[in-house]
Amino acid sequence: MRVALLLPYRPSANRGNSTAALRLARHLEAAGAEVATASLEAAGVPFGPEGCDQAVRRLGPELGRFRPEVIHALHGYRSGPAGVALARALGAALVIGLRGTDVSVDLHDRSRREVMLDALDAADAIVAFARFMLEPILAARPSLASRAHVVAHGVADAFFAEGERRLESPGTLRFLLPANLRSIKAPHVVVLGLDPLAASRPDLRLMVAGPVIEPEVGRRLAQAAASRPWVTLLGEVPHAEMPALLATADVVMNTSIAEGMSNAVLEAMAMGRALLVSDIPAHREIVEPEVSGLLFDVSGSDGGAADLARQAARLAEDPALRARLGRAARARAHARHRARDEAARTLEVYREALARHG
Repeated sequence: MRVALLLPYRPSANRGNSTAALRLARHLEAAGAEVATASLEAAGVPFGPEGCDQAVRRLGPELGRFRPEVIHALHGYRSGPAGVALARALGAALVIGLRGTDVSVDLHDRSRREVMLDALDAADAIVAFARFMLEPILAARPSLASRAHVVAHGVADAFFAEGERRLESPGTLRFLLPANLRSIKAPHVVVLGLDPLAASRPDLRLMVAGPVIEPEVGRRLAQAAASRPWVTLLGEVPHAEMPALLATADVVMNTSIAEGMSNAVLEAMAMGRALLVSDIPAHREIVEPEVSGLLFDVSGSDGGAADLARQAARLAEDPALRARLGRAARARAHARHRARDEAARTLEVYREALARHG
């Protein structure tokens, strides 16, 4: 099977879509598929319907030589319309993968909602990480139900291979927030939430790893870090270096107010890290509260800082709790989130899309 993955961003970008696409490509190839990747950003193609004609002109010739049987567009709004145009031009079956912001943001934006739903209507199959992501889509377009599939995110083997390896740093308690710095990730909440604990625990350290996507968010976080010597902003960390970074952490955090299915959280689970994450549907899908991680309530006026502080104190004071949560998280990731299983299930979706395409 020849598959073209259509990405909104460059394959090398430190973005969840790009990380997921490269992982999926490797494991699809290992399962026998031929895979090509195409990037709208790299080709200078605008996201959304404005880029349809340019996608056909700039990406069509090279993809035409590859002769894909399936085009898999990652992101309903950013890549979906261009995927529709390319699939029609090349006679390929179209699969659109829902990613996170397309459901949590674009579906509720009047200027984008119908564009995205129309792209999904033109697809031969739709893929989401979990059922909760499909529900608002199907409420808006019930006719899509027969083409909707759930395929859970996988984790690259490198993270499972690291096992529960730890790079110890005597006399420190290290929290890690791996997140692109943008408002939907709410990185300031972790600083506010850890303030009380840092005041009583001089051994506490917070590392924030991720590039600045929204300058104002990066500026606010840099200002907060400047007056807190226990906070270190690592900037962008190449994905290949993430296993080593995760190995240094006692607790891995995610403070997002909306997510699809976080690669970083799943990778931390595979490595047996204790998790402290926001109580949102995406995290409840992958973390069993009090068993494979702790969740903090984000519904308060402080964005969850007070409840984060309470849960962080529990983890700080109880190494046995951290170890228990980490073991359970690793077992859950092994049972539900192997990358080879993700690829196998995705191939099944492609076959169904081809059959529908006829």
